[in-house]
Amino acid sequence: MVDASAVEYAKKSLSEGYSEDEIQVALKDAGWGDADAAEALRQVKSPAKTASAGASGKSPLEGVKAFFASIAERVKKLSWIGLLGVAFLVVGVLLLIWALATGCYHCIIIR
Repeated sequence: MVDASAVEYAKKSLSEGYSEDEIQVALKDAGWGDADAAEALRQVKSPAKTASAGASGKSPLEGVKAFFASIAERVKKLSWIGLLGVAFLVVGVLLLIWALATGCYHCIIIR
């Protein structure tokens, strides 16, 4: 289930005359995934059907799938930062091991 703030933003933007594509781009830029942006617009267009899972005919499992899909979208955006951090950590550890193994103690800035 998408956060209420995304639905409110979509509702407000539609009432101000923005297109659905512009709203989806704005939600994605704000950190929401494709699934969240589409779900927010869907809820704004048909609020009566999405009030509860029973009324829409959806199983609770579909909401869980959408939640994990949105998390996967956010992880994809941040994965390069994580890889860069791991690369720096590995290089630092290797340099520390090299300095200790070669006796190059002036290379280590531990005082």
